[in-house]
Amino acid sequence: MSFRFYFSSHFRLLTFALQYGLAGAIILDYAGLYFVVGVICGVIGQTLIEYLVNKYNKKSIIIWSIVVAIAVSAVFLLVTGGINLEARISRGGSLGFNDICS
Repeated sequence: MSFRFYFSSHFRLLTFALQYGLAGAIILDYAGLYFVVGVICGVIGQTLIEYLVNKYNKKSIIIWSIVVAIAVSAVFLLVTGGINLEARISRGGSLGFNDICS
């Protein structure tokens, strides 16, 4: 069952990459690399989670792995936003707030 989801999601990614790659909007070498890395990491992650769920007999491991992934993403988003904000301030750029009268 899970293989079907992995296959369909990666096939959609490949279709997207080909459509935009043929239009010149995406580099096909990078798309292929990300596709392969995504498949490998997906299989490793699925195998690891299945092993842990069977070993500890707790389905909550799946939920906690999703929570950790979202939390790590949120932290990276904050850090990246802070770095971009600091770079914009150091260049003397606008923070997005403009004078109403201008």
